Amino acid sequence: MNSVLLQRIRAVPFQTSQWMVIRTMKSVNTRKPMPMHIMRAKLMKVSKWKQKPETRPLPLLCSRIPAKQTVQADAVPNPALEFAARQFYNILISSRMVAVFHHNGIDMETKSMLQKTLKKFNIQLFIIGNEAALLGTSGTKFTNMHPLFIGNNLFAVSEELNVKELLKSTRKLPNILLIGGLLEDQLMSAGDLENFASLPSIEALHSQLAGLLSSTQSTTCRYLQANQQALSMNLSQLQKQQNE
Repeated sequence: MNSVLLQRIRAVPFQTSQWMVIRTMKSVNTRKPMPMHIMRAKLMKVSKWKQKPETRPLPLLCSRIPAKQTVQADAVPNPALEFAARQFYNILISSRMVAVFHHNGIDMETKSMLQKTLKKFNIQLFIIGNEAALLGTSGTKFTNMHPLFIGNNLFAVSEELNVKELLKSTRKLPNILLIGGLLEDQLMSAGDLENFASLPSIEALHSQLAGLLSSTQSTTCRYLQANQQALSMNLSQLQKQQNE
């Protein structure tokens, strides 16, 4: 009887409600986790990703252009790129002053304010891609400007040599850095442009030259007349002595 009852009880499926489940394990250790197994630690150490050392120079790291630019021989020419290159070459031909700046991100408000300020001094400000600039100056007398076409460039051109006004307008902008330029088809560094801006104007030099020439002429005339005046004074003094 007891065995038959026990078999019937075993045959009935035992269902436990989720509210009756009692957790018997200890609380999870979150403050002091257990150390990783040595085999797993070795596997994690071996499979850890390592970044390759950077071999590119610093100017290429700051720019968006790749380290090596290769042009395919059978590449289809880009009409928009060729048009921009021709426009850039025409601007260089008609400008006596070309200044190249490097900008670390400039917003439209700052750019428009700078354009209005430089327009008063007959200076134009524009941005062009390095690919178009390289294409427009390749094989011309502006080939020596290629080292300046790196990174995000900003160009300021003018038909007059208003270097002093240009540097004065851009000195208070920390995101714009002068890296070089071209004056009268002569390549200049940033230091050369600073020295050129510190020189006096042509009118001041003309006035200084005129003052120097006039002072030299007056001094020469005074020296030439000194002997004659001394001789006349001596003769008059001798005549007075003879009359006495």
